[in-house]
Amino acid sequence: MEVGGLRFSLHAIEHGILRCGRPAPWTFWSALGSRDARRAFALREFDPRVHFLLNCGARSCPPIRACRAELWSHQLEIAARSYISSEATLDGDLLRLPALLRIYARDFPDPLGFARPYLSDDVQAWLTKNPSPKLGWGDYDWTLGTA
Repeated sequence: MEVGGLRFSLHAIEHGILRCGRPAPWTFWSALGSRDARRAFALREFDPRVHFLLNCGARSCPPIRACRAELWSHQLEIAARSYISSEATLDGDLLRLPALLRIYARDFPDPLGFARPYLSDDVQAWLTKNPSPKLGWGDYDWTLGTA
């Protein structure tokens, strides 16, 4: 796609623009170099909630959402709450957090701390009784299709 005379791949948009130049998982370099003119389009401040608005087409991705600039933070909050509350599960004495928090571990250095405000009421009640839970990860279905 072309914007302002510059070409953007989906990779450049996700990692260079929306994630403010943070490396993709399992890499160590930015999608946009330090002198890349496309960096001018990058968000000024990284917000890890952006992951819950992105969709790569896999079944386990968050649903695709359209956003409006004036509602950006509110829409990020709704998307994070919706995805995390539906994906986090209890399995005996194990709390399974969404796999996206593991895949993007650089963006979520404290996955439980990040997820805690977005967990369902049932999981919140369980955490009150189990303040230091064993953590695990949910499965991630990479199959193409809808959730």
